[in-house]
Amino acid sequence: MNTGHINYPFSQKVLPIIILCCLCIAQVHAQKKATASLIELEHFIQKNKALVKDTTNPFLSMLEKGRIQYFKPLYKAFALKNELIDTHGLSAYNEDVAQALVFAGDYRSALFYQEQASEQLPDVYVDTVINKVETLNNLQMEPAIPYILKQTANRSIVLFNETHSKPQHRAFVIALLAELYQQGFKYLAMETLNPYKNASLKQLTVQTGYYTAEPVCGELVRKALQMGFTLLPYEDENANRLSNNQRDSMQAVHLANFMKQHPAEKIIVLAGYEHTAQLAWDRTSIPMAVYLRYLTGIKPLSIDQTEMTEGSNSDYGRLYYAAFAHRHNIKQTVVPLRNNLPVQLLDSGVYDMYVVHPPTKYIDGRPTWYNLNNTRKEFPVSPAYKTLFFVQAFYKNEWSEKEEGIYIPADQTYENAENGFYYLYLYPGKYELVYRDKAYSILGTKEITVQ
Repeated sequence: MNTGHINYPFSQKVLPIIILCCLCIAQVHAQKKATASLIELEHFIQKNKALVKDTTNPFLSMLEKGRIQYFKPLYKAFALKNELIDTHGLSAYNEDVAQALVFAGDYRSALFYQEQASEQLPDVYVDTVINKVETLNNLQMEPAIPYILKQTANRSIVLFNETHSKPQHRAFVIALLAELYQQGFKYLAMETLNPYKNASLKQLTVQTGYYTAEPVCGELVRKALQMGFTLLPYEDENANRLSNNQRDSMQAVHLANFMKQHPAEKIIVLAGYEHTAQLAWDRTSIPMAVYLRYLTGIKPLSIDQTEMTEGSNSDYGRLYYAAFAHRHNIKQTVVPLRNNLPVQLLDSGVYDMYVVHPPTKYIDGRPTWYNLNNTRKEFPVSPAYKTLFFVQAFYKNEWSEKEEGIYIPADQTYENAENGFYYLYLYPGKYELVYRDKAYSILGTKEITVQ
């Protein structure tokens, strides 16, 4: 009897933790694999290095004579891998490749490369993470969209952040956009928007911004313009020549100047990573949001998405996310609360609330969140050509071969399903399908209608 009494708490408390540790390690390492399609493309590139035209600039740019070529950064990344790592650094190389992959619609491989860009910690850190997650008791998982909309109603500045290699964060902002507009938000300020005189801010083109050429970000811009939002650039024209602090301070200056000139307006701000943090780490690391509050006297509502998405921003964050998502069985996007207040996660406390996204589910090789909150339909594309590798869907009014590379596809992918078909996520409407091979040559086009 005594033995049974002693074993009872072990089996009820310690054993589940051991199992959870194993699950966390398994979940983290399960993502570390590129898609078979990407590996196939990499082999093709290594055999055809003549595809690389630009060997001087270490940056993996998509632009070619002012037009977009979505495979250009991948050609360069794989043909000149060793040279780029030597000049650019391994972490920066992996992050750049991850960003290039999400532009091409390969999110699974992007997760792989984005994780390689972070510091790798020993698996023993799982114990620390598990203990921290286990202390988070009495939490309520509030559906994120209705909760956030309650908090934004009486605010004038709302800050969302994103990981540039995770379009899921842009998809979430799209889901909030219509309600935010009804609340009086009429300006969408985006870090990525082109701050120069040649900016295209009333129609989505290659001149709208850099990350706006990623299809989900493109749909965010289109939706915002259709609803009546005005796009507001706030990056400084000299950002490339500024220190991190100078860059953040100038971003805040541009936003603050706009608010002083338009004191009654409400603004949504979408920025990368820690620009939206509301505490400074030290004198050399002062985020844009801190400067903005100082310059305006207004405390923005800052909503983090980057820490609690699969992959997080670090190896520690990935372990933390995996443990948290498993323990709380995260199936939808939520904001964790305790006593009706947002819980500070990852010992951070630099944001007003943390959005926790569920692990990505894949159907036919594509993340299901590409359906943009069930507003887009999965559309099958048959492999119509023997050498077909890449399919794109352009809005019919945004496509012509003469203007190729100027407009942004609604969706695109080289990842095909087990049945050989490619699956795109599209709103109802008319599109031009564009079929390409691995050399990015057009094999043919076809007009389609999505009902």
